[in-house]
Amino acid sequence: MPTTPQLPTKRGRPKKSPVDSLRVRVWFEAVRLVSGLPSAYAIEKTLHPESFHREAGWVSRPQRWDRYETGNMVPKSELVAYAESVYPGTADWLYHPLWKALLPHARTQDGLNAELRTLGEEVCALLFRSPLQPGRPDRLPFTEETAGMLSHLGSLEALAAAVLLVHESAAIASEPLRVLALHAYRAMQPAIADYPPLRRMYPDLFSYIDVQYPEWVFPSANHRLRTVVFWEGYRDSCWPEDDARKSRELCEAQDAKKKPTAEQQAWQEHFQKLRARSAEDS
Repeated sequence: MPTTPQLPTKRGRPKKSPVDSLRVRVWFEAVRLVSGLPSAYAIEKTLHPESFHREAGWVSRPQRWDRYETGNMVPKSELVAYAESVYPGTADWLYHPLWKALLPHARTQDGLNAELRTLGEEVCALLFRSPLQPGRPDRLPFTEETAGMLSHLGSLEALAAAVLLVHESAAIASEPLRVLALHAYRAMQPAIADYPPLRRMYPDLFSYIDVQYPEWVFPSANHRLRTVVFWEGYRDSCWPEDDARKSRELCEAQDAKKKPTAEQQAWQEHFQKLRARSAEDS
């Protein structure tokens, strides 16, 4: 039987997903909060004191935790397990089902159902029949009421479910499902932003979701546009006033610290063009 020729693989490490960078940064923040230590330096010195050496008046160290803080390196499972043994509960943030849900690859219906079933009893109670009934679909209808109940949960599992439902809307070409799922995602934003390990990270998380999973707009029956609706606009109009104010202050402080590289500048210009295009489409 003939085989399909295999293209030679490129040398070096595979390209890191933006989701990997996000989840590592959130995991680092969880370790920082649980440990009570103030910095990557302090965490590394506590967990790996043997790796610190003084040379000619300088302290030499691996700086691996600095790379975890910025999301530039994914930790090995052995290191995650070691950190978990010292700071229990931190590994859950790295391995949460949300990160798998955020990966942009296409899913089958069976694959989506399998992922949804990993999201805990509260989410499954909203989405699946229990007990199963012969001759009827496993899934319950997803209605406006269900979307409201999902957003009311305000958990990471609920956020993962909303993202997976957006995937499902693409798989079955359902605009109504996409509208409900994205509405549920936006309605739960204040609750998600209040999770301690996410309080400094949620702007990047929400921005990733906004760009990766845009709205569908139909200017005509045979023409569909993908329109990015950025979370900041929803925040300013729909979040509780105090939450919105704190969020603006956080974003302003983070922007003030940033010195964008050429690549980051290109992304900012790309986002600005998307904003302008979205405004024109609306």
